[in-house]
Amino acid sequence: MTTERLFDIEETDVAATLLALIAASSVSPSAEPAARLLTELLTKSGFEVTVDDWGNVTGRIDFGPGPVLLYDAHLDTVEIGDHARWRHDPAGERVGDRIVGRGAVDTKGPLAAALHAAQRLVADPDGLAGSLVISGSVDEELAEGPALAQILDRVTPDVVVIGEPSDNRLAVGQRGRAEIVVEVTGTSSHTAYPDAGVSAVEVMAEAIVALRELTFRADPHLGAGQLTLTSVRSSPYPSQSTVPSGCVAVFDRRTVVGEQDVEVLDDVRRMVEPIAAAAGASVQVRLARAEWRTWRGVEVDVPVFAAAWFQDPGAWPVDAIRDQLRRAGVDRPTRTWQFCTNGSESAGRRGLPTVGFGPGQPDRAHTTDESIELAELRSGVDGYEAIFRGVLGGGGRSR
Repeated sequence: MTTERLFDIEETDVAATLLALIAASSVSPSAEPAARLLTELLTKSGFEVTVDDWGNVTGRIDFGPGPVLLYDAHLDTVEIGDHARWRHDPAGERVGDRIVGRGAVDTKGPLAAALHAAQRLVADPDGLAGSLVISGSVDEELAEGPALAQILDRVTPDVVVIGEPSDNRLAVGQRGRAEIVVEVTGTSSHTAYPDAGVSAVEVMAEAIVALRELTFRADPHLGAGQLTLTSVRSSPYPSQSTVPSGCVAVFDRRTVVGEQDVEVLDDVRRMVEPIAAAAGASVQVRLARAEWRTWRGVEVDVPVFAAAWFQDPGAWPVDAIRDQLRRAGVDRPTRTWQFCTNGSESAGRRGLPTVGFGPGQPDRAHTTDESIELAELRSGVDGYEAIFRGVLGGGGRSR
């Protein structure tokens, strides 16, 4: 096993690593600069590195027979937005006790902390058993889960740790997400004779009001589901003296554990189909699809549905991880996420033991002047080391 260190384990070096990752631009789906940097960092750290067809980067290091722990942080970020509104450099800047830049918390800060925690394991492997795999997945901002699915097909882990900002608290679940498209087709006519047509916009307006009465399943850990209208578009647009024959609305549906795509679509259909039929219009309800080309040229076309999940805090591996966090002095109450992560694939779809953890405040993600405190990074390194040792060192389960 290689023990040569790429970086020392001090706070300033964690900051330098994070600044390098932020500077390696990776706005979805153009993650190549960050993927190449992570490949270099993992290789120099002694990991066996693979870059798959999608452009996901995985590095593996073995400590003997035992469980396989997969740590995943997505490499891609959202757009910077209006550069003029940033007070500091979105490509990375240290400002006092903070690092500012796109991806500082979502999720290059967690990744930097995990890399340093992994270095501690490489430097002090006594008592470790199993394998640590660190992955930088691509395009999570476009769809949660599909890129991680490619990694899970190869790695087959016993435990998955999702690197997302959690205020350095262990996350044991999250709500899911569906993007639902409602498309109404009416009949066009001249606006001088509106009764000769069926306005798709008016039908949609009635449907939108009706959907406000939809009730949702409640979950004791994740709260209740919800439905939020995010866009409406009529056709033809702009309309010139024409009753619109088409209207498309998009809704964001947040789900709880056990809700599947068929169920959430049927809930909407039951509300809107009678309204359309009464007006003499037709309606289709379907999942939106996410389409893009990865930085390595793979064409992706997937439905936008990411399942909710919850991990029993009293069961393995959460119990072993929390015990190690307590020993390290970084144990805090567990939490759940309201937003979606790649855990929708590992836990929500595949049922793999999954937890989340990461430095940074979740509400700083995607913001102008996105930032993370250096103290959070430092604590994140300690937390990740405890989590890794909790699974691979005494708290692990033999494979």
